[in-house]
Amino acid sequence: MQSTIHISKLDPSPGAKSVKDSQFNLKKLIENYSNEVNKHEFDYFISVLKQKQSNADFLAKLLKELRHLVDRLEPNKFENSFINIIFYEIKWAEHSANKIILDSLCEFLIDLNSAYTSYVHKCLGMMIKMFTLTAENNVNNENMYSIAHKMIQNLVKIAPTSKSYIIKLCESIYPYMIKDTPIQEAYIKNLLRLADQFKDLRLGILEICIQKILKIDVNSTREQIIEAEVPNDDQLLQESQIIPDEKLQKGMKHPLADRLDVKMNCVYEYIREKCIDPITKELN
Repeated sequence: MQSTIHISKLDPSPGAKSVKDSQFNLKKLIENYSNEVNKHEFDYFISVLKQKQSNADFLAKLLKELRHLVDRLEPNKFENSFINIIFYEIKWAEHSANKIILDSLCEFLIDLNSAYTSYVHKCLGMMIKMFTLTAENNVNNENMYSIAHKMIQNLVKIAPTSKSYIIKLCESIYPYMIKDTPIQEAYIKNLLRLADQFKDLRLGILEICIQKILKIDVNSTREQIIEAEVPNDDQLLQESQIIPDEKLQKGMKHPLADRLDVKMNCVYEYIREKCIDPITKELN
């Protein structure tokens, strides 16, 4: 099958600003790169890909063409170049509301990992990284979470032994404690959702969550929290003049205490709903 992808190709000559229509023969580019022939042409294609990653039509066509070429994307040739771009540098969240793009991405990833299971570890990392997305910049984060969980389940079916990677990846990708509360909350909620999908990983995932909670607790001094949370006389006077709705704002003032509070609530709620027998009230 002749594989071509139509894009607006920038003139690479020095000082050139014109844009001309062209077609890349993707199959030929991949073959040449594998055989170390005209590798600069493939590198140029990569640079154009990065520039056009916001173009939904371009990405849809690219993913469709790539599905026919997964058998040629050998890890020893493409893992540290083209595949890294696809996994980590393309901002797929910008297309979080585009079902065609997301479906095409999943289909490509399933085909790629089925052809070369050595990509599974890296792909799992890509999916778990999506757990840090929050509802900012018009990103449909719930859509991306669903895609990530669906793909993780598919990847484990493709390579059952890859389940052993999940705990280490969850721990290594876990956002540092200074990251904003929404990111911390999104990540821990998705880890707990993952624990519900893979019951044999539940204990390991809960251990990660509790360890991260304890780390924040250790780094949140009682004096700093009291200073931030307990109002002085001037603050009491100001707060007495605040309208009731503003008083009801959620969250603690001390950032680490706020993250600690939110994460503890997530874990406690999960344990209450999933780990305690509703009849005997015993920990399951």
